[in-house]
Amino acid sequence: MLERNDLPNKFTYPFVLKACAGIGDLNLGKSIHGSVVKFGFGDEVNVQNTLVHMYCCCRGGEGGVEFARKVFDEMSRSDSVSWSAMIGGYVRVGRSSDAISLFREMQIKGVCPDEITMVSVLSACTALKFVQEMPIDPNPVVWRTLINACRAHGELKLGRKLPDS
Repeated sequence: MLERNDLPNKFTYPFVLKACAGIGDLNLGKSIHGSVVKFGFGDEVNVQNTLVHMYCCCRGGEGGVEFARKVFDEMSRSDSVSWSAMIGGYVRVGRSSDAISLFREMQIKGVCPDEITMVSVLSACTALKFVQEMPIDPNPVVWRTLINACRAHGELKLGRKLPDS
């Protein structure tokens, strides 16, 4: 693309970054991030969200998550996808307490979690106690998501303890 003098745009970068996440190459990801900044797309929320996701998926584990958190913290505006990507990244590397802390911060800031966020948070939880003490008022969508996540993760006993909605 660049060899043909076709410049990337805010729609191109998420696809390239997702491909980079798929191969998990942290150095390639950093290089693409440099290109994002060079071509002026560093403030595009969709590009930033994909950067967070990409860094969380790249080999280097903790290093990648730390880069993701830096991108996340520097976002001028974020959405539920931003929060979900960062929470999911913490879960991916086994930092459950950080995932739960970020989820609580999300709630304090008034960002409504979506189903993806809830699945990540459930994955971070090791006991029903957290579900019972959730910092949000669960609605039928939340309960349905939690029950489906329990089923997907083979936690049928936990799923049976959740209320019917």
